[in-house]
Amino acid sequence: MEFPNHRYLPFSYQGVSSRWLLGTKDAHGLYRRYGFKNLTEPEKIMMRLNPNTNQA
Repeated sequence: MEFPNHRYLPFSYQGVSSRWLLGTKDAHGLYRRYGFKNLTEPEKIMMRLNPNTNQA
């Protein structure tokens, strides 16, 4: 799957805020100190797992 270079998309991102997502098993308190918060709408978030990835 290829993704376009976002610098050349034909529409504007003006007014759209950036979001950083972070996954953690047990360091929620640590990351809250750096401004991370729980998802406000987790039902809108999807993920795709790669079955070929080594899992610890």
